[in-house]
Amino acid sequence: DECATGNGGCAHFCAHTQTGHRCTCRRGFMLMADGHGCEGNDECATGNGGCAHFCAHTHTGHRCSCRRGFILMADGHGCEGEKLLNYECATNNGGCAQICNNVPGSYSCFCRHGFELMGDGHGCKGNDECATGNGGCAHFCAHTQSGHKCTCRRGFILKADGHGCECNDECATENGGCAHFCVHTQTGHRCNCRRGFILMADGHGC
Repeated sequence: DECATGNGGCAHFCAHTQTGHRCTCRRGFMLMADGHGCEGNDECATGNGGCAHFCAHTHTGHRCSCRRGFILMADGHGCEGEKLLNYECATNNGGCAQICNNVPGSYSCFCRHGFELMGDGHGCKGNDECATGNGGCAHFCAHTQSGHKCTCRRGFILKADGHGCECNDECATENGGCAHFCVHTQTGHRCNCRRGFILMADGHGC
């Protein structure tokens, strides 16, 4: 048995035969021209190793893997993903803090209005729109969970655009609640009384 001495000179396996012995190699290797040595056989070099997407050469042969959003099929070579379009978002919302949107082979995180995506691509943080240009508001800007809201100083009303303010003549409606005279001012209105009367504590009656 020539294999009994020094493994018959074989790098990997030695098989005793009727005519002597024969050397063979482990999976992922091929027999060299000298009939004894073994060298790595890159199975990925031929037909991508039969892999649908990626082929990785290993010491024991090769291993197939798939692009993001796809999973390896039971045969170890094919990839499936189209029917699992919502695969990543279906598990823990894809790691997204608010909105997870699947696209073929991948996914993206988005945030609701009033929030902006953080650097990690998953978290969301409140975006204080009032911090920049007062949110476009003429008078006051209030930061809210859904964005921001503009309001006006007393004596003004919010314009239809939701940002500007225009003078609100409170005296034009029911004399501003004044018993005698209503005086429109920049801050709202003021009640006055006719000569011989004094303004009551409520600021309206005489």
